[in-house]
Amino acid sequence: MLSRPGGWKRREVLCGGMPQPFTYQALESIGRAIADLDRPTGSITDVGTYGTSERESYRPIAERDAVREDLIGAAFTIAQTYLASIKAKTPTQQSVCTVANYWKHRDQWDAQWNPNGSNTVTINAVRAMGEAPPISPGQLTRLAENALGRPFSTGALSAVL
Repeated sequence: MLSRPGGWKRREVLCGGMPQPFTYQALESIGRAIADLDRPTGSITDVGTYGTSERESYRPIAERDAVREDLIGAAFTIAQTYLASIKAKTPTQQSVCTVANYWKHRDQWDAQWNPNGSNTVTINAVRAMGEAPPISPGQLTRLAENALGRPFSTGALSAVL
């Protein structure tokens, strides 16, 4: 909230209808959620011949990876919302928008990713980034790393903005 003359407050709307601080706060929250995926979810008691023991339990790997990719997709979509108002995007910023569009629309594509109208630009850009059908686990992570030129982190994505 920004203070205004006369004591009233209003939201300063920037870049695609979103205040810039919100963009960074949202990305930070997603970064924390991704970090939490690697933390234990609880403990398991093992009962064996020599007594009981406690060990930490973790999410199944496939579930953890699927949630991680969804969070990465959400982060790219937040970044794309911010970038929507920038007319002259850098190649990296254009790649961020491609990754966001892939995440948002990939379930609407046919199995061979045949371009048809609205998806043509995104499909061609995703293919140019080295990916091909079918949609597979890890694909979004690879696209994110390709777009950023380094392993995904919300800090690396924020630096593009």
